[in-house]
Amino acid sequence: MTSRIVDLADTVAAEISAGVVPAVRRYVPFGRLEDLDTLRVSVAPRTAAVDFLGRRSRQITVEIDVCVQIRGDGAAFDSALTTLEDIAAFMFARELAGAAWASYVGQGIDPIFNPEHAREHGVFTGVVTLRYRVAV
Repeated sequence: MTSRIVDLADTVAAEISAGVVPAVRRYVPFGRLEDLDTLRVSVAPRTAAVDFLGRRSRQITVEIDVCVQIRGDGAAFDSALTTLEDIAAFMFARELAGAAWASYVGQGIDPIFNPEHAREHGVFTGVVTLRYRVAV
């Protein structure tokens, strides 16, 4: 049996792959620099917060990060940022076919762009964080 969190991350990766760009669930988005010569989209679980609803009831809010990365120049960075925005728009309020037990509750883009990765490695890194409420 797999974790609901892993199942959710896999479902998000599959949705993005089917609708925007190939995405893979990974725990470590930043690989070798050579791996970033082409656009790389990584999906990873970020946080899970448990809220008490009553005597025997709780809900979990799970955050899933979608990391967009590429090594290159300004034009490659512009294209990566467009992809980041496309993913955010595509996933906005989207019902996940493979995870009916999860409900979309929001999203954010942070960072839009990581200046350290650009300065030190010539890599664009931007992250869309998706939030879902998970039935337990």
